[in-house]
Amino acid sequence: MRPFALLILPLLSACIAPLSGPDRITAALVGRSVDYSYQWDGNFADHEVQSWTAEGLTKIANGSTFGADDISGRWRVENGRYCEIFGNQTEWTCLSVTLSDDGRTVRFREIRDEVSDYFVNLFEVDRTGAVLPQ
Repeated sequence: MRPFALLILPLLSACIAPLSGPDRITAALVGRSVDYSYQWDGNFADHEVQSWTAEGLTKIANGSTFGADDISGRWRVENGRYCEIFGNQTEWTCLSVTLSDDGRTVRFREIRDEVSDYFVNLFEVDRTGAVLPQ
């Protein structure tokens, strides 16, 4: 049993490992859209969809029953991380990107830089969405 576990463990970790290279992150996002509201589709569900261009532009289209609100920003890959900035923000938010093995789900998770970030996570970014067909 132990030899089998030693063989299967590296395979499992490869399936859930975050995307880290700039080329891998770029290939996973450019020309794609992700629907963050795919898990719930109730009467008052917001439909938040983010898309990315090769020129480093990103847009989040947020449509709801009460109207639509689009947010434009920029994105880049820095030190193996996905980074984005929107509107009049002055600091980039950098996230790890994990793509499911079947390529149908993507997860963005904030990378904590300081010890205090582990205790104060009121504004933590952690979002999962369905990759829409091209």
